[in-house]
Amino acid sequence: MSDENKQYLEFIQHTINRMASNSFYIKGFSVTVLSAIFAIFANNPYKYILIVGYFPTISSWLLDTYYLQLERQYRNLYNDATGITTYKPVSTYDLNAKDYILEDDKFYKIAISFSQILTYPPILAILTFLLIFFKPDSK
Repeated sequence: MSDENKQYLEFIQHTINRMASNSFYIKGFSVTVLSAIFAIFANNPYKYILIVGYFPTISSWLLDTYYLQLERQYRNLYNDATGITTYKPVSTYDLNAKDYILEDDKFYKIAISFSQILTYPPILAILTFLLIFFKPDSK
């Protein structure tokens, strides 16, 4: 393998790593924001505070799904560049991965993938449970 090809594969790998770290940071940010919302709710038990928790959770879910989709696209490009698969001809230093969305890489399939389902629906379930069943103490 030539030095040019190695450099090209490193570019793709760095992009894949960046998408994976973005996804990780989004999950961490979502948990941090929700922890703050729960802390505020613990001090001020008003149900409308819980409703605010839906917005960062849903937006984080969508953004996380987007970055996971990009990561998969770049993995597919990497596989083509190394010759593991042949989805389409790859020219050296072409980092455009928009044509690498496969059937399993559709946005809605990634949104309901194992890693996403174990993260965001439980948070939404907790918010909904508290919203429905929490009765603040009347003084």
